[in-house]
Amino acid sequence: KPSTSTALSSRRRTAAWVLAVVIPAALTAMLRIVDDRLGFPSDLLIYLVGSVVVATIGGLAPALVCAVASSLLLNFFFTDPIHTLTISEPENVLALVVFVVVAGIVGSLVSRAARRTAEAARARSDAASLAAMAALTAGVGDQLPLMVGQVRAALGAAGAAVLHRLDGSDQV
Repeated sequence: KPSTSTALSSRRRTAAWVLAVVIPAALTAMLRIVDDRLGFPSDLLIYLVGSVVVATIGGLAPALVCAVASSLLLNFFFTDPIHTLTISEPENVLALVVFVVVAGIVGSLVSRAARRTAEAARARSDAASLAAMAALTAGVGDQLPLMVGQVRAALGAAGAAVLHRLDGSDQV
Protein backbone atom coordinates (compact mmCIF):
# COMPACT_ATOMS: atom_id res chain seq x y z
CA LYS A 1 0.00 0.00 0.00
CA PRO A 2 1.40 3.46 -0.80
CA SER A 3 1.65 5.87 2.09
CA THR A 4 -0.33 9.10 2.05
CA SER A 5 2.82 11.17 1.47
CA THR A 6 3.74 9.15 -1.64
CA ALA A 7 0.30 7.91 -2.62
CA LEU A 8 1.41 7.00 -6.14
CA SER A 9 2.73 3.48 -6.56
CA SER A 10 6.47 2.98 -6.84
CA ARG A 11 5.95 1.67 -10.36
CA ARG A 12 4.19 4.91 -11.40
CA ARG A 13 6.83 7.06 -9.72
CA THR A 14 9.66 5.14 -11.41
CA ALA A 15 7.96 5.42 -14.80
CA ALA A 16 7.45 9.16 -14.27
CA TRP A 17 11.11 9.73 -13.37
CA VAL A 18 12.24 7.82 -16.46
CA LEU A 19 9.81 9.77 -18.62
CA ALA A 20 10.89 13.07 -17.00
CA VAL A 21 14.33 12.46 -18.50
CA VAL A 22 13.36 10.69 -21.74
CA ILE A 23 10.50 12.93 -22.92
CA PRO A 24 12.42 16.23 -23.03
CA ALA A 25 15.33 14.57 -24.84
CA ALA A 26 13.05 12.78 -27.31
CA LEU A 27 11.00 15.91 -27.99
CA THR A 28 14.16 17.92 -28.55
CA ALA A 29 15.42 15.38 -31.08
CA MET A 30 12.05 15.33 -32.85
CA LEU A 31 11.68 19.12 -32.88
CA ARG A 32 15.22 19.61 -34.19
CA ILE A 33 14.19 17.60 -37.26
CA VAL A 34 11.09 19.74 -37.93
CA ASP A 35 12.56 22.96 -36.52
CA ASP A 36 12.04 25.03 -39.65
CA ARG A 37 8.32 24.13 -39.87
CA LEU A 38 7.26 25.06 -36.34
CA GLY A 39 7.58 28.23 -34.33
CA PHE A 40 8.31 28.86 -30.67
CA PRO A 41 4.63 28.68 -29.55
CA SER A 42 4.22 25.24 -31.15
CA ASP A 43 7.49 24.00 -29.67
CA LEU A 44 6.42 25.28 -26.25
CA LEU A 45 3.04 23.53 -26.44
CA ILE A 46 4.63 20.25 -27.50
CA TYR A 47 6.99 20.35 -24.51
CA LEU A 48 4.06 21.31 -22.28
CA VAL A 49 2.15 18.20 -23.35
CA GLY A 50 5.20 16.10 -22.44
CA SER A 51 5.40 17.71 -19.01
CA VAL A 52 1.67 17.24 -18.41
CA VAL A 53 2.00 13.55 -19.34
CA VAL A 54 4.77 13.18 -16.76
CA ALA A 55 2.70 15.11 -14.22
CA THR A 56 -0.33 12.87 -14.68
CA ILE A 57 1.79 9.77 -14.18
CA GLY A 58 4.14 10.82 -11.40
CA GLY A 59 2.88 13.95 -9.71
CA LEU A 60 4.72 17.10 -8.73
CA ALA A 61 8.44 16.32 -8.45
CA PRO A 62 8.91 14.50 -11.79
CA ALA A 63 6.68 17.10 -13.49
CA LEU A 64 8.86 19.94 -12.24
CA VAL A 65 12.05 18.17 -13.29
CA CYS A 66 10.56 17.51 -16.74
CA ALA A 67 9.32 21.10 -17.02
CA VAL A 68 12.65 22.64 -16.01
CA ALA A 69 14.62 20.31 -18.32
CA SER A 70 12.17 21.03 -21.14
CA SER A 71 12.35 24.78 -20.62
CA LEU A 72 16.16 24.70 -20.62
CA LEU A 73 16.22 22.61 -23.80
CA LEU A 74 13.58 24.82 -25.39
CA ASN A 75 15.58 27.89 -24.47
CA PHE A 76 18.90 26.47 -25.68
CA PHE A 77 17.72 25.01 -28.99
CA PHE A 78 14.66 27.02 -30.02
CA THR A 79 14.80 30.59 -28.67
CA ASP A 80 16.95 33.39 -30.02
CA PRO A 81 19.84 33.58 -29.55
CA ILE A 82 20.12 29.86 -30.35
CA HIS A 83 22.61 27.68 -28.41
CA THR A 84 22.70 29.97 -25.38
CA LEU A 85 20.60 30.13 -22.27
CA THR A 86 19.87 33.78 -23.00
CA ILE A 87 16.39 34.82 -24.14
CA SER A 88 16.17 37.94 -26.27
CA GLU A 89 12.37 38.36 -26.27
CA PRO A 90 10.68 39.12 -22.91
CA GLU A 91 7.45 37.31 -23.85
CA ASN A 92 9.47 34.10 -24.26
CA VAL A 93 10.66 34.45 -20.65
CA LEU A 94 7.05 34.77 -19.53
CA ALA A 95 6.04 31.79 -21.69
CA LEU A 96 8.74 29.62 -20.12
CA VAL A 97 7.75 30.66 -16.59
CA VAL A 98 4.07 29.94 -17.30
CA PHE A 99 5.13 26.60 -18.79
CA VAL A 100 6.86 25.54 -15.55
CA VAL A 101 3.98 26.85 -13.41
CA VAL A 102 1.37 24.89 -15.41
CA ALA A 103 3.38 21.68 -15.14
CA GLY A 104 3.75 22.29 -11.40
CA ILE A 105 0.03 22.88 -10.92
CA VAL A 106 -0.93 19.73 -12.82
CA GLY A 107 1.66 17.69 -10.92
CA SER A 108 0.44 19.07 -7.60
CA LEU A 109 -3.19 18.22 -8.45
CA VAL A 110 -2.24 14.66 -9.42
CA SER A 111 -0.26 14.21 -6.19
CA ARG A 112 -3.12 15.58 -4.10
CA ALA A 113 -5.70 13.39 -5.87
CA ALA A 114 -3.55 10.30 -5.34
CA ARG A 115 -3.16 11.10 -1.62
CA ARG A 116 -6.90 11.59 -1.24
CA THR A 117 -7.62 8.34 -3.08
CA ALA A 118 -5.25 6.46 -0.77
CA GLU A 119 -6.83 8.10 2.30
CA ALA A 120 -10.32 7.16 1.08
CA ALA A 121 -9.27 3.55 0.49
CA ARG A 122 -7.77 3.38 3.98
CA ALA A 123 -10.94 4.88 5.49
CA ARG A 124 -13.11 2.33 3.62
CA SER A 125 -10.93 -0.49 4.92
CA ASP A 126 -11.11 0.85 8.47
CA ALA A 127 -14.90 1.21 8.25
CA ALA A 128 -15.27 -2.34 6.93
CA SER A 129 -13.09 -3.68 9.75
CA LEU A 130 -15.09 -1.80 12.39
CA ALA A 131 -18.37 -3.06 10.92
CA ALA A 132 -17.07 -6.64 10.94
CA MET A 133 -15.86 -6.28 14.55
CA ALA A 134 -19.24 -4.86 15.59
CA ALA A 135 -21.03 -7.79 13.95
CA LEU A 136 -18.76 -10.23 15.78
CA THR A 137 -19.49 -8.73 19.17
CA ALA A 138 -23.22 -9.17 18.56
CA GLY A 139 -22.77 -12.94 18.17
CA VAL A 140 -22.75 -15.53 20.89
CA GLY A 141 -19.91 -17.70 22.10
CA ASP A 142 -16.16 -17.03 22.14
CA GLN A 143 -15.57 -14.34 19.53
CA LEU A 144 -11.94 -13.66 20.50
CA PRO A 145 -10.37 -15.80 17.72
CA LEU A 146 -12.57 -14.11 15.09
CA MET A 147 -11.76 -10.65 16.46
CA VAL A 148 -8.02 -11.39 16.42
CA GLY A 149 -8.40 -12.50 12.80
CA GLN A 150 -10.19 -9.24 11.96
CA VAL A 151 -7.47 -7.16 13.64
CA ARG A 152 -4.78 -9.14 11.79
CA ALA A 153 -6.54 -8.62 8.46
CA ALA A 154 -7.16 -4.92 9.12
CA LEU A 155 -3.49 -4.33 9.91
CA GLY A 156 -2.29 -6.49 7.03
CA ALA A 157 -0.23 -8.57 9.48
CA ALA A 158 0.94 -12.09 8.72
CA GLY A 159 -0.19 -13.25 12.14
CA ALA A 160 -1.52 -12.18 15.53
CA ALA A 161 -1.65 -13.73 18.97
CA VAL A 162 -3.45 -13.29 22.26
CA LEU A 163 -1.23 -13.39 25.32
CA HIS A 164 -2.72 -14.48 28.64
CA ARG A 165 -1.33 -12.55 31.58
CA LEU A 166 -0.85 -14.08 34.96
CA ASP A 167 -3.36 -11.64 36.43
CA GLY A 168 -6.02 -13.17 34.17
CA SER A 169 -6.35 -10.32 31.65
CA ASP A 170 -5.80 -10.90 27.94
CA GLN A 171 -3.65 -8.79 25.62
CA VAL A 172 -3.74 -8.85 21.82
